[in-house]
Amino acid sequence: MNQLANKYLQIICILIIIFSFGTFECYGQDQVSNEFDEVYNIGKQIAEGVALSIVTGLSLVDQDLEYSFTAEPDIFTYQENTWPILDVIVETQSKKIGDSKITFVLVLEIEKSSNVVVGTVKNVKVNGQADESLNILNNTMYIETEEGTKQVQLINGQLSLVK
Repeated sequence: MNQLANKYLQIICILIIIFSFGTFECYGQDQVSNEFDEVYNIGKQIAEGVALSIVTGLSLVDQDLEYSFTAEPDIFTYQENTWPILDVIVETQSKKIGDSKITFVLVLEIEKSSNVVVGTVKNVKVNGQADESLNILNNTMYIETEEGTKQVQLINGQLSLVK
């Protein structure tokens, strides 16, 4: 009888440990998500604008091009700093130029002087490889305006629209 009680006690302990890790992990994700919810919402609009620009360029070659877009929130931490990021995937289907999976990371920051969310494109890849034609997007910065997604640059500490 004592062995049976020990088995039940072991199972209960294992379940408590599993439940504790699951609860801790969920709490941590919710806390980060809540902290950056508004930034992620604006960032998703920026990511969609960048994705649409890419797709528009590709559709010049194939007007029947189809695409899907996803942007998953995440965080990037370096030393004691944490930034919200979006992992973006643009999948295209084309009979003329072939199917592609374009990925990039959008690093999101709040520009202090204007309180505007700025998204910087990083690590653009096509089918897992760097691509010359889209490499120009690396390190470009974007904001969301009433007119849509606009490219910006930092000049003398101020954001300026790229014309």
